[in-house]
Amino acid sequence: MHLSYMQHPINVIFACILLTLVIFLDNVHGFSVKNVIDSPLLTQKIQTNRTIKVDANGQGDFKSVQAAIDSIPNGNSNWIIIHVAKGIYREKVHIPRHKPYIFIRGNGRGRTAIVWSENSEDNYQSATFKVEAPYFVAFGISFKNDAPTGIAHTSQNQSVAALVGGDKAAFYHCGFFSSHNTLFDYKGRHYYDNCYIQGSIDFIFGRGQSIFHVS
Repeated sequence: MHLSYMQHPINVIFACILLTLVIFLDNVHGFSVKNVIDSPLLTQKIQTNRTIKVDANGQGDFKSVQAAIDSIPNGNSNWIIIHVAKGIYREKVHIPRHKPYIFIRGNGRGRTAIVWSENSEDNYQSATFKVEAPYFVAFGISFKNDAPTGIAHTSQNQSVAALVGGDKAAFYHCGFFSSHNTLFDYKGRHYYDNCYIQGSIDFIFGRGQSIFHVS
């Protein structure tokens, strides 16, 4: 199922963002409603010259996304771009709460994907991608849990694609794919811009204070 919420004009959307994510936007984005939010614009607004490249073929600094995240020091206070080259990265990825200010930039949600296959009784345990750190941005990447649909009330039930539990997180042009419990919008203030979210049961759930915008 494709989520398509467009109930407010774009100026109201950004007014809501300024109210709910004011620190995030002031420090990172500084967008006007006329801006087209794309990868170069995000990179420009973040204003960092530190980039870690991940390439599954060995043409970067690391071959896995988690290895790149692990290389970032605890308590990081400056924005770091992790550029994930096109390809399928079959791994579970976790950004813990003590690693803020990470921008994961893919080559497009149809070209760069983090994929895992796991069912569990526990949504947290099953998630392919988890971000619990504040100040997080992702652009142009897909998160997928390709486990088959489980049986309700058994250990083969939950198969979360992404769990978002950090405050002030934003996703632009990303994809989320699973058959059950796709996007666990756990807690915090989040913004999803032109994202594709696919699933059959509880494809969005959680208690996050989130805005979903499709233009």
